[in-house]
Amino acid sequence: MIAPILMFLKAKLPGNAADLFAMPVQVAAHTTKEGTFVGPHQAIRHKRAIVTPVPAPMAHPDLFSAPAQSQAAAKPVPAAHPDLFFIPLSPHAAANPPELPIPGTETRAGQAAADVPAAPPVPQGVRDALSRAIASLRDVANGLAAGRQGDRQFGGQGRYETDAMANLAGQREQAEAVVAKFRTAAGKMGVDADATLAELGGLPDLTPSAFAVAYGAAKVAHAAAASKPTKPATADPLPSAPEPTRAGFGVPAGTEKKDRLKLNAAARDLLASKSDADMTDADKAVLRQYTGTGTIGDSANEFYTPPEVAAAVWTLLNRAGFRGGDVLEPSAGTGVFAHTAPKEAQLTTVEMDPTSSRICGILHPGADNRTSSLERFATQDGRQFDAVVGN
Repeated sequence: MIAPILMFLKAKLPGNAADLFAMPVQVAAHTTKEGTFVGPHQAIRHKRAIVTPVPAPMAHPDLFSAPAQSQAAAKPVPAAHPDLFFIPLSPHAAANPPELPIPGTETRAGQAAADVPAAPPVPQGVRDALSRAIASLRDVANGLAAGRQGDRQFGGQGRYETDAMANLAGQREQAEAVVAKFRTAAGKMGVDADATLAELGGLPDLTPSAFAVAYGAAKVAHAAAASKPTKPATADPLPSAPEPTRAGFGVPAGTEKKDRLKLNAAARDLLASKSDADMTDADKAVLRQYTGTGTIGDSANEFYTPPEVAAAVWTLLNRAGFRGGDVLEPSAGTGVFAHTAPKEAQLTTVEMDPTSSRICGILHPGADNRTSSLERFATQDGRQFDAVVGN
C-alpha cells in the first residue's frame, strides 16, 4: 500500500523573494462600523497551502500505463485569476513570481486614457452618512432662521441669530467634518463630490446676516476689552480737575429759596436774549448758578449735585482702575460731572430738561451733549462706554 504524499510550500522563499501565497486584490470604498470612510485601495490576500492527496492505487495497477486523472485535477485554471499553486516551481519562477493583474485596471496597448473605466460609485453606507450630515446642517439653518425672526420681531439687531449660531456650533462642526472627509476621499477616488451632494439634496446656506456679523464683531471686541488687565489702583493716578474750577458751580448749601429763584430767573433771561455763541465768561458764571426747580418748584427731577460730591465720585472711579475713556453721564443737569471731570475722560451728557441741557452745552462744549431722556437715548444710541457716572 502506498501512503499519501503531502506537499507544503513556504509562504516566503529564501532571500526575501516574493510571497507566493499572496494575491493582490482591489478593495472598494466602504464605511467601517465606527463610521469612518475608507477609500478604494489595493490589499493582499494570503492563501492557505493545498494538501493534494495521491489517488488510491487501483485494485490491479497497470505499471505500464499512467493513472487516470481525477476530475478535480483536470479542472482548468481561470485565466483572469491564475492560481500560483499550479505554476511550475522552476528556479526562474521562484526568483521572479509573476505580477497578477488587478481586476478593473487592465489596459491594452495603445488604449487612450479616456477609455479607462470610470470611478466606482459612492457606497450606500457613505451616502447614508452624508444624508444624515445634510439633515443635521438643515436643522442648523432652521435654527438660524428662527434667530433672525426673533431679531425682526424683538429688535435684537443680530443678537438672537448670534446666540443661535453659538448654541448650534457643535452640531454644525460635526456635520461639516463628515462632509469635509467625504470631499477629501472623493478627490482621491475621482468622484464628483458636489454632484453627489446635490443628488442628496445639497448643502443649506449657513451664511449669517449682516446684523449677526456686526453684533458678533462688537461682542468679540467688548470681550477683548474686558479681558485686558487693569493697572493697580495706586499706579498712575488720574488727575482731577484743578481746584479753582471746582468752585463757582451751583450755589452754596443752605441757599434760600428766594435767592435760588432770582438766580434761575437771571439765567433764563440770558438764554432768552443771547445765542450760545454770544455768551461771555460773565454770562457763563451766571449760568453756572442755575439749579433747576427741585424743592423750589413743581419738578421732581432737578436735584443737582454739589461739585464736591461730583469730584469725590471721580476719585472713587480712579481708585477702581479707570484711566480715561468714554464716559456717560445719563442725568447731567447743567453738567457738574463734566465740570469736575479729568481731561482724560471723554463725556457724553444726557439731560431731558431743555433749559438745563442747553446750559450744559454752553458750559461744556467739548462734551457730546444730548437733550433726551435716558430711555430714548439708550434705545437709539448703540455705543458702549468705559464708565458711567452720576448721582
